[in-house]
Parts: sequence; C-alpha cells; structure tokens
Amino acid sequence: MQITEAELLDYLDDRLPPAKRAQVEAYLARHPDLRDDLERMRVHIQALRAVDTPALPQGFAARVFARLDQEASQRRRFEAHAQLLRLLLGGLIAYAFLLAGSAGLLLFADIPLIQPFTTLLRILAHALVQVLELLITLVRALVGQPLVWAALLLAVGVVAGWGRLISRVLSASASPAKP
Repeated sequence: MQITEAELLDYLDDRLPPAKRAQVEAYLARHPDLRDDLERMRVHIQALRAVDTPALPQGFAARVFARLDQEASQRRRFEAHAQLLRLLLGGLIAYAFLLAGSAGLLLFADIPLIQPFTTLLRILAHALVQVLELLITLVRALVGQPLVWAALLLAVGVVAGWGRLISRVLSASASPAKP
C-alpha cells in the first residue's frame, strides 16, 4: 500500500476518515523515518498556527490593486512612446538617406540636368530644420526616460550631420566657381 502526500497532509490536519487514518498509522508504523519527519512537520504546523497574524490595514488590497493598475498604465504609456520612437527613428533614417542622395546631387549642381533639383534640395534643408524642431518637442514630451533620450540624441546627431553636409554643399554650389 502506498500513501500519497495529500493523504499525509490530511492526516496531519485530522481530516481523514477513521478507516483511512488507521491505514496511514499502520504505514507510519512500518516507516519510522517518515513518522519522525511527519511529527516534526506537525510541530512546525502547530507553531505556525500559533503565530498571531496581524490584520491588514483598512484599504490595503485596494491600494495594492490601484498601484498595479498605475504600473500597468505607465507600462502602456512607455510602450506607446517606444512605438512612436521606432516610427520616428525609421522616418529619420529614411530622411537621412534622402539627404545623402541630395548631397550627392548637389555635388553635380553645375550640370544643367541637375540644376532644377537644387531648389528642391534647399527645400529639403529647410525641412531638416523643421524635423529637428519636432525632435526637440518630442524630447520635451519624453523627459525622464533615459533610453528615449539616448535614441533621440543619436537620431539628432545623424540628422544634424547630414544637415551640415548638405548646407556645406549648398553653400559651395551657391558660391561662384573660380576660373
């Protein structure tokens, strides 16, 4: 006959029917090590039951659940900011490639076929300033989130670098060529 752990716990709590209790006691008589372990467990259980458990303060559970809701709300807000940041960074990368191509076109600004594009490139350089202003606004909205700060600073650095390159190329193409 094998005794289950659940039956042993029920034995300790005096919840077994008399017939099953007699079977467990017979089993324990044949296994003194288990009987000793069970007796030590009984002492520990009685000691734990004797401990006076303090009552929780009024409204404790409500405060805990409110805090959990607040944490979940903050997590959702952070995830929304992270999504916005991913979209913004993707757009900035695309914009940086556009600016790089534009800078390449400006190198050939004296070619008649390319000249109409120089106005477009100047408009793009102006748009760069607007993108940087948008980044500054976004940074102000996301103050206090270090990961967002680091990503935005990296994006600003990339865009500013391309902007400087384009402004140099524009100023070089605007100055008269030396004979």
